[in-house]
Amino acid sequence: MSTEFEDFLATNGIRHVTSAPYHPATNGLAERAVQIVKRNLKKTTEGSIKSRLAKMLYAYRLTPQSTTGVSPAEMLLGRRPRSRLDVLRPLTAERVESQQRLLQEGDPVLVRNYLQEEKWLPGTIEKKTGPVSCTVKLDDGRSRRCHQDQVRKRFKEIAPPEEEPDVDIPKQSPEVIVDPKTDELPEVEALPGSHEPKVTPAVDAKKIYPRRERKPVDRFEPKW
Repeated sequence: MSTEFEDFLATNGIRHVTSAPYHPATNGLAERAVQIVKRNLKKTTEGSIKSRLAKMLYAYRLTPQSTTGVSPAEMLLGRRPRSRLDVLRPLTAERVESQQRLLQEGDPVLVRNYLQEEKWLPGTIEKKTGPVSCTVKLDDGRSRRCHQDQVRKRFKEIAPPEEEPDVDIPKQSPEVIVDPKTDELPEVEALPGSHEPKVTPAVDAKKIYPRRERKPVDRFEPKW
């Protein structure tokens, strides 16, 4: 080790730890870094060696490490530098705007009322005065400046469906009862002013129930 390098280490307070000769595995991290640089330089063929090395180091320093979980650039700067892959991600401003309640001019709303009248007053957004504030024109003609927390979106009332006209449903004719004795239909008379027949139920109609055959009880009689 040269004297100039020893003076540099002493001036900057650097502790120089050496490894055993002819044993590169002792300094495994440095050897792995050299291997990564050589492998990535072989993959890139466009441009000079200086530009290829700069691109490789930029991608390497943006890659999160398995040990720390963050990239070397993020550990040094305290933030994650922007790369081309970030273009594929949605912007923070667009994501925040999509989650916020956006109020547009002309939207029907309800305004919170703190007086002794109704709790919510209907109105329409007249003008936006800030990111989260606007001027609302009430239905009675007054104007009021409100915060978005004091405003609720009002949906238009849906008209009730029209009532259907009453339809005269013809009366149903009574059921036809068959005489169980003769198996004949009763006499049918036509109703006046109607095409449907009038049914006269049978007078002697009786319900028929199934008969049950009873057998004598077979009792046990011992013989002795």
